[in-house]
Amino acid sequence: MVTIKNIADSLNISTSTVSKALNDATDISAELRQAVLEKAVEMGYTTKSSRKKINRKLAVLIKNMAYGTQKDFGYNILLGFRQAAMNRDWNVEVVDVTRDLMVNEKYDTYLLKHGFSGAFCLGFTLRDPWTTQFQTSQMPTVLLDNFVSENPHVACIGTENTESMEYAIQHLVMLHHRRIAFFCGEAHSRVSQDRLDAFERAMEAQGLKVHNEMILFGDYLTPEVRNHLAPAFEKNATAIVCANDIIAANVIDECVRCGRRVPEDVSVIGFDDIPLASITEPPLTTIRQNRKNIGMLAMTVLSELCDHVPIALVQIRPQLIIRGSTAKAPEL
Repeated sequence: MVTIKNIADSLNISTSTVSKALNDATDISAELRQAVLEKAVEMGYTTKSSRKKINRKLAVLIKNMAYGTQKDFGYNILLGFRQAAMNRDWNVEVVDVTRDLMVNEKYDTYLLKHGFSGAFCLGFTLRDPWTTQFQTSQMPTVLLDNFVSENPHVACIGTENTESMEYAIQHLVMLHHRRIAFFCGEAHSRVSQDRLDAFERAMEAQGLKVHNEMILFGDYLTPEVRNHLAPAFEKNATAIVCANDIIAANVIDECVRCGRRVPEDVSVIGFDDIPLASITEPPLTTIRQNRKNIGMLAMTVLSELCDHVPIALVQIRPQLIIRGSTAKAPEL
């Protein structure tokens, strides 16, 4: 086990200086404190509090994801994580992560400085500064809908995208749809790319052509969604599969605005089954991922990582929820 003395010897400083740095004392420089924290992480040092069986603390680090109310995507994920953590005697602290924080603090040293034994990270994109640091992190970490290879300290959890898209495309094919568009989310999102890849495989498995003009990235907020619908309709798309329910709801609203009937003229499928999906008009056919289970499993995986069990990937199975936004393809 790495001790304060080991860190002090490696930096050729006193143990009292190391102790001050680890406890955020004010009488040492910020540069020296950072050097101590980085050396502690490099050597695999853990604080006494993180080694105790009581008062252990985990972080839920959230970037660009709503979670405050039951209608929000992250609400049930956080609920499941907290419930599982309580059962295992872990304390949980939720941190809204800003870009400034990621620029000014290194990921591992931030966790160590604040006494976290590990973290569950939600909503991070490929452009976020900490995303590259996950590749080499020494801290137990679970990522939602991201993946890091060859790092035994970092695991990924999510919903199985291949099955999800197979269910969606099979459903549409049974309704005689052949020209199907795919509306992705954020272009720099790992999950958007994974779902696009799964969509293309599912289309190929059904012998259907993927039209590049009908694969579009964006946030799909009005009026941007208008610009995405036009090329899909120019290619005579009869169905649109969306990477999440928010995109699908905006697509339905814009279809109504421009005189396209859902599902008579175009069928729409979402992904997530957030509460909004059941109250759109018409109610949204979607891929359900059980977000509470995701949170509970994330806690289980993070606990195992803290016990030095290397885990790479955990995925839950999806479920197709059929509602009123899909119907037989129109005659073109």
